[in-house]
Amino acid sequence: TGFTVTALTTTTVNASYTAAAGGASHYLVVAYPTGSTPTAPADYATPNAASLGAGAIILYNGAGLTFTGNGLTANTGYDVYVYAYNNSACYGPVFNTNAPLTSTFTTCAAAIGAPGTPTVSSLSDTTLNVAWTASSTASVNYILEVATNSSFTSYVSGYNNVNVGTALTANLTGLTANTTYYVRVRAALGSCYSTNTAYLTTATICSTVTTFSQNFDAST
Repeated sequence: TGFTVTALTTTTVNASYTAAAGGASHYLVVAYPTGSTPTAPADYATPNAASLGAGAIILYNGAGLTFTGNGLTANTGYDVYVYAYNNSACYGPVFNTNAPLTSTFTTCAAAIGAPGTPTVSSLSDTTLNVAWTASSTASVNYILEVATNSSFTSYVSGYNNVNVGTALTANLTGLTANTTYYVRVRAALGSCYSTNTAYLTTATICSTVTTFSQNFDAST
């Protein structure tokens, strides 16, 4: 249930859905140009685009609840069908074809220009000030992400997919001293997004150490 598109480009879609009741082990996500007649997948056979009817594009086939699908055409409407299925051991796949989850989306008409790679303008032990150059696309907002690894699977709290509006700078606070961070940005116009920038790798500085002195020769 709950198919949600989180990002679109001219040829890709990022989306998610909630798990099916009944404990399905896998999901098959198929898109067709709007108005096409779908062909349901057959049980006990590995699905492929040719077996799913004219215009079929397999966006995802796996156990996850989020995916990035590609192979789409710019400025095109699509009907989406999500088939839950069980594929355990030697048994399956067996698809729920009676009531697949359905949705629609339209790909972006034109590519959104990516902003420039972020740079550091100033830093301290717990803050980073970063800046980037504007997208070539007018009227975009910018989406900022900060992580502690370059694969962006460990996001810093408060900096996962943050919309900073039209600003070309951001002040990152609440960071940890002497720690490496990775920063990237993308541009957004409605539900259409640019690619992510290359990531900035930077580190906060060490915390200030308070000087301490003791005159052990002094008399008491």
